[in-house]
Amino acid sequence: MTFGTGERGRRYDAPRMDRPPPTRMLLFVAGTLAWAAIAQPFLLPLARDPASLRDATVAASFAAHAAYLGAFVTSASRLDRLGPTSRIVLLAVQSISALVLVHLRNLWLEAGLLAIVAAQASLLLSRGAALGWVAAQTVAIFPFYVGRADVAQAAFWTAGVLGFQLFATTIGTVARHEAAARAEVSRVNAELHAAQVMLAESARTAERLHIARELHDAVGHHLTAMSIHLELARRTSPGEEALARAHELAKSTLAEVRGVVRAMREERTLDLPRAIEALAAGVPRPQVHVDLAEGLVIDDDALAHALFRGVQEAITNAARHGGAEHLWIRLAAGPEGLVLEARDDGRGAEGAAEGSGLSGLRERIEALGGALTVTPGPGKGFEWRAVVPPRARTMAAP
Repeated sequence: MTFGTGERGRRYDAPRMDRPPPTRMLLFVAGTLAWAAIAQPFLLPLARDPASLRDATVAASFAAHAAYLGAFVTSASRLDRLGPTSRIVLLAVQSISALVLVHLRNLWLEAGLLAIVAAQASLLLSRGAALGWVAAQTVAIFPFYVGRADVAQAAFWTAGVLGFQLFATTIGTVARHEAAARAEVSRVNAELHAAQVMLAESARTAERLHIARELHDAVGHHLTAMSIHLELARRTSPGEEALARAHELAKSTLAEVRGVVRAMREERTLDLPRAIEALAAGVPRPQVHVDLAEGLVIDDDALAHALFRGVQEAITNAARHGGAEHLWIRLAAGPEGLVLEARDDGRGAEGAAEGSGLSGLRERIEALGGALTVTPGPGKGFEWRAVVPPRARTMAAP
């Protein structure tokens, strides 16, 4: 029982799939243009008269715009990779900056920045939390309007701000669900295609075993009977050279048939690398990079199934939970056994409890006598390593 060394391997990078621009790119462009339009009445006079920055109100407004823009750019550019704390902090900086600008500038226009914050909240937070954020911003802006008009007028202005925020939240929520649904459809389609490859391999193996049984039961039986009758005939007519030659040919043919049957029974390998590549090719995000040991074949259905599910779980975790852009899969063989490694560049999840997918993978690996090691970290991606000892007849092609 031997493993391939994996020193010479084939590497496969799943092709980039044609897809609409990422949500964060659209948010970045739209949000930046909206901010520029809102800030233009303030920035143009400042550009003509930089000395106006000596005024405390102008300087505070400039600082608020800078804080808002910095927080927005950070949030939009790292939309899928932000941890829970970072999301809250960046949204809070933008909300506070927008409210400060509403107070300092005494204009209705700056309230539009709150709609941009609402759109981000719908993408970064749960639906309930995003609506709660919108409600908090709406309540916070109402006192500023009360100080400038009567209560009825202030309520009317506040309702307008609320309407813009809810509109932005709705658009963000729809975009979020549409992107998630598109990614899920692509992932499930890839899994179905990869499963089809595995089923085809299993069917090929089953058909080979069926042919082996038929050869043994039918052809082998008749050849055995022929050999016995020829032996009896040779003993009855010992001088017949043709009978002796026919008897030897029958024995030789029977031995060859038995050798073919034995080889067909022993050759029960599954093309796991092909199934993994099919699974990686159908995933739009993250981009999957596969490193497979050269000529690695596996003849144990349970082992192949466990490794296939491991790759499947790595892709699901990176796409659905980690917000990763890249996922690296490595399958190799060495002295310790068969090694499957997965690493992504997503958010990580230090201290988080194992989900059902990872727990199921651990159970499969341990059932084969192996071990699973998980090393998640916040902002450092997610990584795990499964090692299965050489219990199955796994080998490298010559």
